[in-house]
Amino acid sequence: RLSGAHITGLNNNGYQIERCKAYARRLGLESKSDYIKGDFTAMPRELDGEFDSAYAIEATVHSPKLEMVYGEVFRVLKPGGLFATYEWVTTPNYDENNLEHKRIIHGIEEGNSIPSLSSYKQALDAAKRVGFELIEHEDLSILSECHEPWYKTLKGGFSFKGFRMTRIGRWTTHKFVYILECLRIAAPGSTDVSCFLNKTADALVE
Repeated sequence: RLSGAHITGLNNNGYQIERCKAYARRLGLESKSDYIKGDFTAMPRELDGEFDSAYAIEATVHSPKLEMVYGEVFRVLKPGGLFATYEWVTTPNYDENNLEHKRIIHGIEEGNSIPSLSSYKQALDAAKRVGFELIEHEDLSILSECHEPWYKTLKGGFSFKGFRMTRIGRWTTHKFVYILECLRIAAPGSTDVSCFLNKTADALVE
């Protein structure tokens, strides 16, 4: 724990920012955090060179081009500042001429509102192009003996917690959402959302 750290969060969604503030209040972290509503591909100029380090977790994939957000991060860091990101990319095994591969990747992009998944190499090259020096990178799709697959929760299993994510569990939830929508308890379109999120879960496991 970095007791002296101060964290600034950047998000373009006002609701999520308010949730962050609520969590900060609950955890007594108001004095150690603040939040900016803005576009991570066009950060405010007053942030230039302000930060010692930056991190992004499954977020920058939503940029139209990785250089657009990586370049902004580089600009707001102090000289020698560090940037760590956990990036969604296609692995070297992806074959864009393979229709099955394309179907799976499209399912991931559609369900997660991703403009277009970059390749592993494109992400590394994007970081270099904007000025970063690569210190360390790792392909987390390659599992070691001590790691469970990152998609294990989405795959589900026949346990109390895992059942809802099995095909039977998701089918049951989907039908329940359909009934709630028919009764006008759930918002119109909820069944469609449930359908494409289930397809996305399948694509992520595949």
